[in-house]
Amino acid sequence: MEENRDNIQNSTEENQPVQPETVQPQPAPFQPAPQPAMQVQGAGFNGVPPQYGAVYTPYTPYKAVQKPKIKTEFNKLELGYSFAAFVMAFLLIRYAVCNPTGFVTTAVFAALFTAGLIFMKRSGVKSDGKMKFTAALGYIFSAVYSITANEFIKGLNTAFLCILFVYLLDRLGAEDRRIPRFLPFVFLEAALDKPFNSFALMPEAMVQSAKKTSFGKNVGLVIVGLIVAVIPTIIVGSLLMSADSGVEHILGNIAEYVFSERIVALGIQLLLAVPAGCYLFGMMFSALHRDPQKEVTDDSCELKLAAARKLQNMVIYAAVTPICLLYTLFFISQANYLLSAFAGTLPEGFSYAEFARRGFFELLAIALINLGVILLINIIAKQGGKNKPAALKVYTVLIGFFTLVVIASALSKMAMYISVFGLTQLRVYTGWFMVLCAFCFIMIMIKQFKTDFAIWRYISAVFIVMFGLLCFSRPDDLIARYNIEMSRAGYLSEYGDFDSSEYSGSRSSADFSKNGDDYLLTLSDDAIAVYLEYGCPTTTPAGSELEQLSDRRNAYHRNLLEMFNISSLIVRSRIG
Repeated sequence: MEENRDNIQNSTEENQPVQPETVQPQPAPFQPAPQPAMQVQGAGFNGVPPQYGAVYTPYTPYKAVQKPKIKTEFNKLELGYSFAAFVMAFLLIRYAVCNPTGFVTTAVFAALFTAGLIFMKRSGVKSDGKMKFTAALGYIFSAVYSITANEFIKGLNTAFLCILFVYLLDRLGAEDRRIPRFLPFVFLEAALDKPFNSFALMPEAMVQSAKKTSFGKNVGLVIVGLIVAVIPTIIVGSLLMSADSGVEHILGNIAEYVFSERIVALGIQLLLAVPAGCYLFGMMFSALHRDPQKEVTDDSCELKLAAARKLQNMVIYAAVTPICLLYTLFFISQANYLLSAFAGTLPEGFSYAEFARRGFFELLAIALINLGVILLINIIAKQGGKNKPAALKVYTVLIGFFTLVVIASALSKMAMYISVFGLTQLRVYTGWFMVLCAFCFIMIMIKQFKTDFAIWRYISAVFIVMFGLLCFSRPDDLIARYNIEMSRAGYLSEYGDFDSSEYSGSRSSADFSKNGDDYLLTLSDDAIAVYLEYGCPTTTPAGSELEQLSDRRNAYHRNLLEMFNISSLIVRSRIG
């Protein structure tokens, strides 16, 4: 029975299905990642022969993707002003830069300001009181060319009016019309960055304008034809001149006229008007079409200044301290010398000329250096937020105070010198400049105590007032009247002893010395008009004196337009 039971069990086990054996998965063998095809040139990569099954493809040079050029579309007003900008640039080059005149230059600048205002107004820009006042200043200072014959004053006035025009257009296109807190940064962007970014727009606008009209197309074709005909015309002309003497004479006269000094100067001025017109149109266009992301703001200026402030303040204080100590020692050792200048008395061992001349221009240089030192330490010193460090304020005030003392001493010496030897152009210009510097240092010192003081606004106002006094006082007229009046009153006993750089005459104590005569006659017609007003000297015949004066004036004036101002017309009416 047991045997049968075992057989049954074995047979049962044999009859059951065989279970498959569980196979554990084996990891796949390591396969390297497929490599991209290498670009090679020649038989191998960098000179290495092909191997390891690498795929080599022909070398294809890289081509940079160029962005399509965006074409600027101009409206009718801008197309018209592209030609107006060229004309205005030519007039400025001819009558304000190369040859400043009188009434003509006044008209040119008046037209420039008018054209800018009309352009902005027709473009939808509305003016306000600040901009109207700025434009009025442009018209007022344009009259300077008509009331004075002084070339130096005319040159300064040209620079001032150009700066004023750039500022006017830039502020007209801005949302905030106030004088910016960081005026130098704003002006540099308006005068350099924006115009040159739009520098090539004037020719583009001219081409677009010419393509839109049949007249413009014909003008362009004519210009091209004339350019093509230049070389054949020269060849034919030379052959005709060789063949006939009459033609040679006619063409010779034409060539002499074409290549004369006046025509060549006109051609150069026309060539210069092209970049000047591009600049003028670019400035007007960029003042109207502004990119808010590129505008100069107070925050962007603060970031630039913060990036420049890398030195530790202690280094700056250590560098400035010796300068302050040196000024202190100088004032202590030279107390009597400086006090003599304020008191109007001569120190022992000095003449008027030696005392006044000694150290004057050195003191002027010191004032300019101190101005640069103050600006530098306030730019590179770490400010610590809105509250400026007290030590920085102290050093700024000290340097400013020392500079004011230096300026006062120099002006006192100059006043003493003028009381003895009279006025000259150099004395008037340097005295005016030192007074302007004194006002600037005073406002810098005020800024140290009043943080919200709008310093650039007040500096601009002071400069405009001071510059107006310089221009409208007509320095040559002032010099002539002062010297003649003081000489006749007996106060300029040594009138005629001018600086060697100004005049090389000898000393004379005459009532109205011949040396003083000669100096006044070297000045502009502003001084000559006063000279004629007070009468010619009795030492020489009036006719001979007027004849010499007429010859000097004719040599002085380069063309008739220079005489078109009030002073020159007065002189011309008196001497013919």
